[in-house]
Amino acid sequence: MCRYSTVVGEMCLSRDTLEAVRRSEFAVSEEDDGFATLSPDLYINFRLNTLIRDYAAETVILADFLFTSRCLVFFFGAAGTCLAGA
Repeated sequence: MCRYSTVVGEMCLSRDTLEAVRRSEFAVSEEDDGFATLSPDLYINFRLNTLIRDYAAETVILADFLFTSRCLVFFFGAAGTCLAGA
């Protein structure tokens, strides 16, 4: 399925299918439909806090990957230096 929908593509969908596509693309939680008018407090609770939690979890994963990459670069650099001296 196309990640970004167009109005022309949406015109050929049934209303239920269109709502399902919009809900899957724009909603960030089960309670949020992605299009409702929200007060600033509800916007923060429904959309921003959910995104912040997701990005915080992704940051931990990326930090672990960065640490592993740095260790591997150091190890292979040291191994190359030892092989060049042998």
